[in-house]
Amino acid sequence: MDDRSPPYGPITTAATVTLQEPLALDAVAAASLLFRKVNVKEAFTLLGPDGQWYRCALQALDASGATALPYERMASSPESSARITLVVAVLQRQRMLVVAQSQDDAWDAEWQRQDNYQDPRLFYAANTRGWVLANDGATPELLAAHVAKGAALYAVCGPTPSTLEGWLAAHARVVHHDEHGTIYALDGAPSSGPSAP
Repeated sequence: MDDRSPPYGPITTAATVTLQEPLALDAVAAASLLFRKVNVKEAFTLLGPDGQWYRCALQALDASGATALPYERMASSPESSARITLVVAVLQRQRMLVVAQSQDDAWDAEWQRQDNYQDPRLFYAANTRGWVLANDGATPELLAAHVAKGAALYAVCGPTPSTLEGWLAAHARVVHHDEHGTIYALDGAPSSGPSAP
């Protein structure tokens, strides 16, 4: 079970979750959605009271609460169980621009729309900037473009995308690896680069 408190931990509900039925969420869940900058009509992940994970479409949101439509049961959490303490310590010391790998896709095939895959928690906790790669956008060309803009580290919570393994073998070195993920130092990154957008 994830022990991070809101808004950093998973978005949760104590209510019974039924697929395709609107679900009211409390102010704590709403604060987490606002922190993540999830917009109405975008998808997010919700942890039900039974420990089951769900993909939901956000229907309404304000500081007092939210309404969501659960549409898919998930086999496991798409959010990494990795604690970002080590990453944060490295980033705060180095003040580097970072590329963080998302486990979510940028395109939601079921809803035929863009999905919110950008999780700001790593950047916020480390007081740094950078870019997020969508799971379906993990290409060597895009990672190389971020290196050219000044990215010095590539942080992966979970398995490294197979599409990047060859490029990373030639252009990066592992600075940390454990069961939660890997941090790569990117070759050719300037010591300080321009601000991330």
